[in-house]
Amino acid sequence: MGKLKLTIHPLFFIFGLYFAILGKVFSFLIFTLTAIIHELGHAFISDRLGYTLNRIVLMPYGALISGDIENISYKDELLVALGGPFINAVIGVFFVAVWWFFPDAYAYTDTAVFACFSLAVINLIPAYPLDGGRILLATLSLIVSRKTALKITKWVAVV
Repeated sequence: MGKLKLTIHPLFFIFGLYFAILGKVFSFLIFTLTAIIHELGHAFISDRLGYTLNRIVLMPYGALISGDIENISYKDELLVALGGPFINAVIGVFFVAVWWFFPDAYAYTDTAVFACFSLAVINLIPAYPLDGGRILLATLSLIVSRKTALKITKWVAVV
């Protein structure tokens, strides 16, 4: 996957301070870690396909990853977009499975499960630039021109 660079937006610290004041530091850390893992899912898939996503930015509203994906095919764009929600779903299912074997673990992992599934579901909303919007755009681009696909994707996001 190469060397990843993590950048933190200044407002992210204010957001963290807000959660600290509310006494929700653990939740803040879990959601932050879940967002980073989500972006690593994108980076892993892009690396396997020969592209480079190597800069994660933590924002007050989540995280994003960027890098060199110039001339990415629509099929590869689709796979990279699915990488983040997929890894969140896998981790969420893993923790739920842990509950079957170790029911006492629920108290320690319920926030992680909620964070993983929430992030996966929210990112699958077909609103560009969320992953769902990127999935819709890439899928439509396989069928119609990119320009038409972008127009449709924007209209779906508005609706």
